[in-house]
Amino acid sequence: MKDYTIWLKGGNSIGGTAKEDDLIGLKECFKKVKHRSYSGYEFEDTEGIVCVCLSDVQAIAITECTENKDIGFNTDSQISPDDVKKCAREFSKRLKDSLQEMKR
Repeated sequence: MKDYTIWLKGGNSIGGTAKEDDLIGLKECFKKVKHRSYSGYEFEDTEGIVCVCLSDVQAIAITECTENKDIGFNTDSQISPDDVKKCAREFSKRLKDSLQEMKR
């Protein structure tokens, strides 16, 4: 079993865990039909069945399975309201500066 991520046109992505053979088949099919439209590929993953229109695929990543997919993210920490306000102020300032720069 391998983890996969499929990036689609428009910025969306699909991810999960599937048999390595199915994912290699997906990759090979994607390489062959990259320039044709409306070519589909279907495979089963741990969540169910995935059917992808290969003309919508931008990239495919196949990686080793990880038991904890939150590795590298601190999911236990709480964001304080002061941090949110500070971040919002900084975002507003940068947005305002960018808009002023565009007017020049």
